[in-house]
Amino acid sequence: MAAPVRYYDRVEFTSLTSGLFDFVVGAASIGRRVPAVAGVPNGTAVRYVAESSDQTIWEVGLGTYSSATPTVIRVAVTSNSAGTTAKINFPTAPVVWFDYAASDAVLHALDDGTGAINLDGTLILGAAAVNSGTLQFAGVTSGVVTVQAQDATGTYTIKWPLDDGAPGDVLTTDGAGVTDWLPPTSGAPGAPQYSIQFNNPLGTFDGDADLSWYPAGTASPGTSTTGGFANNLHSAFGNTSEIYHNSVIMISDELVGDFSGQIISGIGAYKIGFTHTGATN
Repeated sequence: MAAPVRYYDRVEFTSLTSGLFDFVVGAASIGRRVPAVAGVPNGTAVRYVAESSDQTIWEVGLGTYSSATPTVIRVAVTSNSAGTTAKINFPTAPVVWFDYAASDAVLHALDDGTGAINLDGTLILGAAAVNSGTLQFAGVTSGVVTVQAQDATGTYTIKWPLDDGAPGDVLTTDGAGVTDWLPPTSGAPGAPQYSIQFNNPLGTFDGDADLSWYPAGTASPGTSTTGGFANNLHSAFGNTSEIYHNSVIMISDELVGDFSGQIISGIGAYKIGFTHTGATN
């Protein structure tokens, strides 16, 4: 994205160059300033007007100020006395000043007393290495709602929906910046029916049809019948600590106590581990 144009008051000087060359800053006109005195930073985009001493030859364009050898670089010509957008071949050194061109006037107020503003172009809020763009909405009686871009943000376009949606709708995106109002979903399962559902480490609703019990103090399924939940389930499931696909666990009031669980990342699958902290009847 091109750098935003900056404006500075009372900057005017006579160029030390003529022809098709960039404008090397010379002496300031009477009552005016050179860019350095006006505090124009190096690399700043400016709008300039260059005019011959008899005012018959002129050029309006977009330039970049270089402070090394103070120069206004002629980047793009928007209009000139020849009726083209080509650089003017000045026969003598022109007078150059910074201006506010008609093409910069993208905002105009509606003359209907509403205070509305029409935008005839692109409005850029904020500037790189300066500040993040901010848009504020003030309430009629109190409060201000602020919308602001993140300091390190990507470059993308958001297109708003075609209507205002229906009650309860949520704003969604197609992944390419096109938004729409849609009814909220209940959350599609992350795995087939009768599977364990959970949020995986990527923040996605996931599932696993295989459920493994982990003995206390171990990091993988084992066959020990001592300690932990596996020991308490030994009489029901035999000398094993795994419950395989489509198995069903029935816990009645004869199995009491507290059980804590956590999701453990296994190789190629997610396992749910439990640790028994209570007692059984």
